Amino acid sequence: MPAYAVLIHPGHESISYEHADRLVLQELESMAAAMTEVPAEMTRTEIAGCPALSFLTGHPLTAFDIRQLYRMSFVYAVFECRSCEGRDVLLPIDAPDIGLFDDSLVTMLKYAGKTNPIFTRLLVNLAVQASAFAGRARLQMLDPVAGKGTTLFEGLVAGHDVCGIEISPEAVQDGIVHMKKYLETGKFKHRVERQRISGPNRSFRAERTVFEISKSKEDAKKGLSASCEMVCGEARHADGIFRKERFHVIVGDLPYGVRHGNITSRTTGSPTRNPGELVAGCLPAWVRCLRPGGTVALSWNAFVLPRVEMDRLFQEAGLIVLDGTPYGRLEHRVDQAIKRDVIVARKPGDAVLPMEKNL
Repeated sequence: MPAYAVLIHPGHESISYEHADRLVLQELESMAAAMTEVPAEMTRTEIAGCPALSFLTGHPLTAFDIRQLYRMSFVYAVFECRSCEGRDVLLPIDAPDIGLFDDSLVTMLKYAGKTNPIFTRLLVNLAVQASAFAGRARLQMLDPVAGKGTTLFEGLVAGHDVCGIEISPEAVQDGIVHMKKYLETGKFKHRVERQRISGPNRSFRAERTVFEISKSKEDAKKGLSASCEMVCGEARHADGIFRKERFHVIVGDLPYGVRHGNITSRTTGSPTRNPGELVAGCLPAWVRCLRPGGTVALSWNAFVLPRVEMDRLFQEAGLIVLDGTPYGRLEHRVDQAIKRDVIVARKPGDAVLPMEKNL
């Protein structure tokens, strides 16, 4: 049987030192479900003192399988294990090109309170793999609590088209400035459009900034492009900002502090830091933007809102909470004040688009 080894990213333990190994195995199980060759006999090991994971497969990994591996948040490098002249050797497997962007789009954006980018990738992966659209190369993704865009940029790196809503004009502007500077420095072909949005009878107002991006004019003509949309507005109006059933996945890291709050009702004009109030006030609108078979993956501080309460809010919104392996027991301690948990839930109904494995 072919044997492989994965060198674990040196920064992966920054998510949670205590629970890092468990999160590795849960993410691998989630991503492996869509692979042609499912890993077996997974073993936590070390390579020259560095943390690693070894596994076997029935047949050699396909190009799609390798792409899946390199999308995982904990993967630093992938090797094929071989014997050569009586010695065990590791043959490196090159990382494939996944989208228009590399990790620098995410890592170059630095600010206080930024969500760990490795955890952000884990969250995106869980949402995609739990959906009826797992295996498709390009999805429509929404982050309704986008901040300065960490999750959006991670979605772009994964090859998806992304949209985000953020209530803070300063945060939106910082995200736009970062995106424009990155595209100009990288000499990407891009077009930027701004549009003001208002609801019926001016029930809400928002401002949309759309980036249409490609490597070249020729790529744009071939459809080899990406789209990033940043909206300055309130998350509870998502279904007025975007069309019904537009998104395959909704991904968000709910606010831990008051600076990341959002307005949740027409009678309350001040932001809330309570994830329960935020979800109760906004989730119905988010679900209306989600395709049947699509998923919502949110992380939050379980010290503020117990898991059972979050489950109840999702079920009341008509979603099916996935609480079995590998989507249960994703909670992990970030620091003394934050125990981060993740909920993954699916919208009932059949996927509109056929299942494909696109490279």
